[in-house]
Formats: sequence, C-alpha cells, structure tokens
Amino acid sequence: LKDPMHPIIIPAENINAVENNGKTTLRYLIKPQPHGTRPQGLYTGTHKEYHGDIVFEYDNCVESEIIKVPYYKDEILFAKEVWMIQSMSNYDKTAKILFKNGNRNLVKVQLTAELYNRFLKYSNKRGWLSPVFMPREIARYVLRVTDVRAERLQAITELDSSNEVMLA
Repeated sequence: LKDPMHPIIIPAENINAVENNGKTTLRYLIKPQPHGTRPQGLYTGTHKEYHGDIVFEYDNCVESEIIKVPYYKDEILFAKEVWMIQSMSNYDKTAKILFKNGNRNLVKVQLTAELYNRFLKYSNKRGWLSPVFMPREIARYVLRVTDVRAERLQAITELDSSNEVMLA
C-alpha cells in the first residue's frame, strides 16, 4: 500500500510563524523556471493527463511546458522538525520528545515495540537531531494541501501577504 502521508521539512522560522501568528500559506519558487520569457497564462492542470501539475502556455499558443509540483491538492503532509529524545521508559514504552521549534515543551509519546526499538539508536545521541531522521509517528503538525497554483509575484494580494509565512 502506498503511504498517504508525505514528509515536508519546514524551517524553524516557518513553524514559529504558524504556531505564534496563525500563518497558513507557504510559497515555493518554481524550479526550474519556465523557459519562455513571457508566459501568456498560468494554469493549474485539472485535466487528468496533467495530474495537477502546472501548465505554462507561451505567447505563440503552440508551445507549452509542464512543471512538476512538489505537492498536490488534497495531499496530506507531516512536518519534520529538529528534535531530540529527552528520555525513554522501557517500563511503559514511552519517550519524552523535545522539539527545537515553538514553545519547547516536552511531548510524551506512547511507542509501539517496533518504534521503541527504532528510537533506541537515537536515545544515546546528545544534542538536536536532524529533521531527516524524525519519524512520522511523532509529528506535531499534519497539514492538508488545499491549493496549488502558480502566480506572478506582482499578483499577490494584501490578504495573501498577511497569511504568508515571511522569512527574514
């Protein structure tokens, strides 16, 4: 079975903005940039053959380019963060996890036997652990992608910018 949840590594600044300021929008630069100099229109492919990817039609209306998007509408993502194991209990198979982002409160997690064994290799490590190694089971934030679109920077409205996670 294909896993319905996909990981997304969110920088500390973005986690703090979501937690403290209620920000709801993350924007990513399209890579690679479309090859045309002036896209005539930016469309989200809703036709089945495009699978939700972004389609760029150029001025001559003959050429088009499909850019793969990293996430699709209605996908479920779990946020991977910088984390550490503060303590583990073999008696009741629990772990106390500390996340670097946000309020830094300890989160007590009940572990399955398999997950407990996987956590043992991290229990002796000192310092913060990379989000790359964070298991889905301890994710604090589960996000649903509600919209994927391409838009010009100049087209962003004031309301859009107020919901935007801004990086300094």
